[in-house]
Amino acid sequence: MSGFITFSEYEYIDNIRMKTRLAHLVSNLLNPFVLSLTVIMVLAYESSASPVDAFKWLLIIIGTSVLPVYVTSVYMVRAGQLDGIFSNRRKQRTKIYIIGIACAAVSYLLLWLLGAPDGLMAALAAALSASILFMAINTVWKISVHTAFVTAAAIMLIILYEWVGVIALAMVPLTVWARMELSQHSLAQALAGVALSGLIMVTVFYLFGVI
Repeated sequence: MSGFITFSEYEYIDNIRMKTRLAHLVSNLLNPFVLSLTVIMVLAYESSASPVDAFKWLLIIIGTSVLPVYVTSVYMVRAGQLDGIFSNRRKQRTKIYIIGIACAAVSYLLLWLLGAPDGLMAALAAALSASILFMAINTVWKISVHTAFVTAAAIMLIILYEWVGVIALAMVPLTVWARMELSQHSLAQALAGVALSGLIMVTVFYLFGVI
C-alpha cells in the first residue's frame, strides 16, 4: 500500500478542512451572545421614545442578563468546567441555564418596574420562557441554543421590518448546517431549537400585543 496521499485524497481532506473552518466561522459569528446584543440594540431603538431611552434600556439589559452569563461562561471555560463557550457537553450546560434564567428574571422585573416598552418586555419574557423550557429538555437531550437564537433573531426582524426581515431567515439553515458539521448537534436537535424558539417567539409576542 502506498504511503503517499493522492491528489484526489488531498483535495478531499482540504474540502473537509474548509467546511469545518466555515462551520466554525458561522457558529462564532451567529452565536447567542452576538445575536442577543444585536436584537436588544435593534429592539431598544425601535421601541423607545428617544435614543437616550434606548441606550438606558440597552445598558440595563446587557448589565443584568447578557454580560453576567457571558462572564460566567468564560470563567467556567478557564476553570475547566466547560469545554468551550460554544462547544460543550450537555451536562455542562446546566449551570449556564440556571444563571441565564436568574438573570433574565431579574432583568424582566427591573424593566417592568421602570416601565420599559412592550417590545423589550416581550423579548425578555420570551428569553425567560425559552431558557426554562430548554433547561428542562437539556436534562435528557442537547437541544441547539445556536439555532434557537438565530431563529428568534430572524423572527424579531420580520416583526419589526416585515418582508425585509425575511432575508434573515437564510441564517437559520446555515446555522443548522454549521452545528451539525461541527458534530455539536444532530439534525433533530438543531431543528428542535428552530421549532421551539419560533413557537415561543410568536406566542409571547402575540400575548404582549406586539404582533
